[in-house]
Amino acid sequence: MSDDPHGPAQSHGPQSSGDGLPPAFEYAGEFFVPLSVAAAGCLVLCITNALLANAVVSPTGGALALMQLLTTGMLSATAALTYHRRGIARGALTASERAQDREQREGEGRGSSLFSGDTTEIALAGAREALAHYGRTIQPSLLAVVALVTAVLSVVMLIGAVAGPRTTLLFALGALNLIAAFGAVVGVRWFSTHSPQRLPEVGAVTGILRANHWFATIGAVAVLVHAIGLSGVDLWLARALELLILALALEQIARAVVCFMGRGRAWNEIKAPIGLIIVESLFTGANPFSSVLAVLEDRFGVSVRSSYVLGLVRTLVPAVLAGMLLVLWLTTCLVVVHPEEIGVLTRFGRVPEACILEPGLRVKAPWPIDHAHRVPARRVQSMIVGRESDEELPFILWSKTHAENEYKLVLGQGRELVSLDVVVNYRIKDPVAYLFGVQNPEDALRGLAYRVIMQETVGGNLDEVLSEKRATFSKTLQAALQAELDAHQIGIEVVDMPLRGIHPPIEVADAYQGVVSAQVEMVTLVTQARAEREKLVPRAEADRIKAISDAEAHAAVRLGEARGEAAQFRAVKEAYALSPGLYRERRRLETLEQAVQDKQLYVVDDRYGVSSECWVDMRPQPTTP
Repeated sequence: MSDDPHGPAQSHGPQSSGDGLPPAFEYAGEFFVPLSVAAAGCLVLCITNALLANAVVSPTGGALALMQLLTTGMLSATAALTYHRRGIARGALTASERAQDREQREGEGRGSSLFSGDTTEIALAGAREALAHYGRTIQPSLLAVVALVTAVLSVVMLIGAVAGPRTTLLFALGALNLIAAFGAVVGVRWFSTHSPQRLPEVGAVTGILRANHWFATIGAVAVLVHAIGLSGVDLWLARALELLILALALEQIARAVVCFMGRGRAWNEIKAPIGLIIVESLFTGANPFSSVLAVLEDRFGVSVRSSYVLGLVRTLVPAVLAGMLLVLWLTTCLVVVHPEEIGVLTRFGRVPEACILEPGLRVKAPWPIDHAHRVPARRVQSMIVGRESDEELPFILWSKTHAENEYKLVLGQGRELVSLDVVVNYRIKDPVAYLFGVQNPEDALRGLAYRVIMQETVGGNLDEVLSEKRATFSKTLQAALQAELDAHQIGIEVVDMPLRGIHPPIEVADAYQGVVSAQVEMVTLVTQARAEREKLVPRAEADRIKAISDAEAHAAVRLGEARGEAAQFRAVKEAYALSPGLYRERRRLETLEQAVQDKQLYVVDDRYGVSSECWVDMRPQPTTP
């Protein structure tokens, strides 16, 4: 079958369902390429929106990326089904032509039409069988997966949506979405010119493209408003869009699951499951309000354009709106103070006597009588001083650049430069003074911190700050900053002010590194010498005490011995004086006793004569143990 919509399929086949192919199969070829191009364009927009939204932190840009992702899945499923239909039409036409040629060759001479009788039934048998299980094919499953991913991402973005600061990239993001809105309008115009007989999903496709048009237009306005400084509009509008996208994704998942689990429909009534009720209700007409009115008329038969209904609406709408506004106004009487916060109440711009609101649900007078200001008084906050960026930096050597836009401070009375990375950890100790003492307490804290650092560094010395005086310098900065804050009554207490990074200019970093290394080595050597001294002095003292004790003990022993010898000598002298002969005999016997002690003695009686023989055994006698 040719891709030309006016080719053989149009000239031979019937224009409606019956025994032949419906127009949806005959003209499927002309919709495959536009649907594929639209799906590819939505995918490109999805990726671009996601990248730009991440770069500029625009929650509306992220919501638009989710909508483009869901649209890509829906258009891709529709394009896949049209490709399926085109293949079926081609196969049926080829089978019919072959059957007709075979009949002619057999010479039966019957001039049947291309899609008629048994020949058509044979040709359409494969088509009916192929489409009967469309719900079991991969297209609805992939569509459900895309919708599930969109739903999960929308929930994640709802929880963690944050609006970043204004930047010039926001203008580019807004312009991109305005272009996307124009492209959606072109797509709606083109698909609206075709009837549902040619493309059964034409209503759903135009609805989803019109929804993209409104999403892109509203999102572009929110992003451009964010670009001029109103980030709150971007944040809250993004949350509303993400809630709507979540509802669309959930309905798409339900439709895909029903298509997959269903029993199936007639083969010529198979459609892609993209006809969402939410899209039909809001984006069928030129604007959402007219779409809602059209759905009411079609589904419930209520003509809201009649005079009675308009009169009823005119009567009820003001009362309903007034009631809603009253309820909305009364909700301003309630304020929720989180556990880490303290509320400060102002009445007609003045601070009443009982102005502190503790954590919990509190009741106050409605706006504009009372207004509650919530401050995180029970949470320690941090501020980095010394550079413009608050990004956490890794540990880097002196000889490498630490961060862009680092401020150079003067040390040593203008002779040296140094870059500091100081973290000011603070908390709010007086919420009233914090809110009404100065216009912007964070900027005041940052300015006072810079002034204190400059005052302290002008009279300092880089060698001391880079070595052992660093902790003392940090405490000095903290005390000076706290004194300045108390003097200006800002209501902030400095918890800690550590020096996370301090380094000299990169050009002289190597020289300073050598100086600091030498100082560290000097301190190390002095410490080692002191340790050695502390080890040797007690040992020498112990040796001295031991030597003195040994000498005293030896002296005592020698003195005792001398006294004993003297006493012995005096005793001997007295004994000699009493009996000199007896003393000498005793001394002789004692000497003889000592001489023969432990020796063998042989006593020979004088009665032995010269002629007599005396045998003496001179062999040594064994000693008894």
